[in-house]
Amino acid sequence: MVKQSQWFEEAALYDQASCKGLAVELNHIDTPCLVTSYEGEEGLKQALKGSNVVVNMTRSTLKPITDKDDPFADNASTAEQMAKFCAQHCPQAFHLVVTNPVNSMVPVTCETYKKVNGCVDPARIMGFTTINLLRASTFVADITQTSPDTIKVPVIGGHSENTIVPLLSKAEPCVSLTTEEKVRITRAVQSAGQEAFRALEGKTAGLSVAFGITRMVENLAKAVFGEQGITECAYVMSNLIPDLRYFASPVVLGPTGVQKILPLPELTNYESCLLQTAIETLKKDIEKGEKYALS
Repeated sequence: MVKQSQWFEEAALYDQASCKGLAVELNHIDTPCLVTSYEGEEGLKQALKGSNVVVNMTRSTLKPITDKDDPFADNASTAEQMAKFCAQHCPQAFHLVVTNPVNSMVPVTCETYKKVNGCVDPARIMGFTTINLLRASTFVADITQTSPDTIKVPVIGGHSENTIVPLLSKAEPCVSLTTEEKVRITRAVQSAGQEAFRALEGKTAGLSVAFGITRMVENLAKAVFGEQGITECAYVMSNLIPDLRYFASPVVLGPTGVQKILPLPELTNYESCLLQTAIETLKKDIEKGEKYALS
């Protein structure tokens, strides 16, 4: 999808396994974006050098709900290693963390930048939550029988089942939903990743996530080139919620990353209850990530 985008001149691929064949194939597409591939530690350094946006994700992005702690054990060392290389070779790049569990991996990334460089620019490190907005918009549109590209639903909290809080009361344009419909949509958004996992018989949901990643990185590119008023939701270092150092909410993007974290709107009683549940889980997830990075 990035290969099709007008906003990028090069897409540098890196994996522990060779992705040379993928790069060759993608370069057959008649768009200007060049696709390159890199392998090994030296290759990773070259891939990162001069990068404007780094998308950090691993294969082990989703586990069955019964093994919900496994992604952290599987992915923490990879996320930490990638953060070290980024801090050394492209500290000014936007770092989009897609690796699950995002709630913990963003703190791992930020703390690693601090260890390597002595500081971190929180405006440039973002956890990926765009997929939750896509799902919320789609599910609302399905119930209201409208086109999903005309609906925009902000989603706050985090990026795990009980930390995802769709703000259906703040959907644009305003939609009329029954209490039952609000609960049904909320649960559908929260469990969508697991539903996809089961439907794909154990394979990760890649295409919808890829679409969301592409939308996010294109918006970052537009912000770099000076386009005004770009608002996205992302999981970032934040002080919106007392006692939480990270939180997902609407942010305004600018040339240096997160330009402004928008204040939380007034929530309904149902949304407030969801948020309180999310806060308790987020505290543990954040502490887990920070403790790992500092160990």
